[in-house]
Amino acid sequence: MRKERDKMAKSNSREEEWVTVPKFMEHYDLSSATAYRIIHAKGFPSQRVTKRAYRVDLSRTDKYFKSL
Repeated sequence: MRKERDKMAKSNSREEEWVTVPKFMEHYDLSSATAYRIIHAKGFPSQRVTKRAYRVDLSRTDKYFKSL
């Protein structure tokens, strides 16, 4: 049972790659104002984790930008 759970955790970690806003900015070479404007856009794959911190799912950002 434990091996199955570990295998599922590994496969899920490959599908999603949640990063901080500074890493998102660095990955796409964005200014902070542009990054936060994008993060607050409806449908963008981000999650608020604390009052002031967000995480971005890099595995889904390319799909989001292609759909624009």
